[in-house]
Amino acid sequence: ENGDIFACKYTRSHDEEILLYTKQEYEILSKLNHPNIIKVFGFSQNTEQGKSFLLMEYLPYKNLRDLIKLWKKTCKIEGI
Repeated sequence: ENGDIFACKYTRSHDEEILLYTKQEYEILSKLNHPNIIKVFGFSQNTEQGKSFLLMEYLPYKNLRDLIKLWKKTCKIEGI
């Protein structure tokens, strides 16, 4: 309703270990609060269908490589 944009990380697997890993990822990330760590807002899992979803903060970068290039230009960081 307010126009916020979110990212959704979708996992599809019937492997119980992968489903557990996704749930643990949410539990850990939801406890962290740091400007360099992406925020998670929600989690949903359907074990019968083997689907998991993490609702996450959206970052408007194509990928990590583009973000690192931007940091190099703006922060003059060497060695990254």
